[in-house]
Amino acid sequence: VMARFFESPMLLIHPTYASKYPPGESAWLALGKRLFGTTNAGLILQGFCLIFVLALMFCAWTSLPIAALLTFVSGICLLPPLSIWTNWYFGAGCATAMGAACVLLGLGWFVRSGRTAAAGLMMAFGAVQLSLNRPYEGAVFCLTVLAITPWLARRARGVDSRELVRLAAWAAPVLVLGIGVNLIYNKAVTGNALQLPYLLQSKQYAVATPFCFVPARKTEPNYPNARLKATYAWDGFEGQSYTTACSPRLWFAYSSVDTAVLLFRLLLPIVPVLLLIPLCWRAL
Repeated sequence: VMARFFESPMLLIHPTYASKYPPGESAWLALGKRLFGTTNAGLILQGFCLIFVLALMFCAWTSLPIAALLTFVSGICLLPPLSIWTNWYFGAGCATAMGAACVLLGLGWFVRSGRTAAAGLMMAFGAVQLSLNRPYEGAVFCLTVLAITPWLARRARGVDSRELVRLAAWAAPVLVLGIGVNLIYNKAVTGNALQLPYLLQSKQYAVATPFCFVPARKTEPNYPNARLKATYAWDGFEGQSYTTACSPRLWFAYSSVDTAVLLFRLLLPIVPVLLLIPLCWRAL
């Protein structure tokens, strides 16, 4: 009965009181709190770890001087105010990028030097990191990498199928462990190992859906407070965003200036690195 007084956007109340988001970012913040006494330290720690992993990734794909240059530029771009990844709790930018960098690091080791054990473990660790922060985007990224790995390996070293099998064998235990962690977390939060907290919370409150091709909810639930209604209702933030983004004229683009600015700030750290890719390509 009293739970309705604690209902708030981005939170689950039933069956447990928890965030609707995956646990990866929360774990980093908790680590910062545990080690340094403040959750903000968790953001800074993520930034340092990301730069370290990026340095290893660049070294795996290109020459040392270019890798050093790319690492330096990446570090500068992660500093405020250029990036919000290291001074904002929302988004899990550094943690997600770290997972992607680990996958590409392992891919570089496998493609260029044939280190199946280290490559398989690193790629699997990166995939697990992505699943704990951005499961949908991480799945799309990992499937893309998985699809191009045989082609890259054969083009670089003439890899046969046995090496690919060994790579998968080394990755399998870490992937199984990561899947188990996700299932246990889902079970603890939602009561169902296969039910994501994000989707359960959306079923309880949201009328809009994450994708335009998924039918939206026709009737609004009975919101217990104005804040929930202002976030999830058709005349609220998410409802209006869905209507704008999924209108026939704007299927592939948002008309909201705020969304464009937000996307620009999120993607700004990778722009200088993309501009330096031609240098890496020549060094391959």
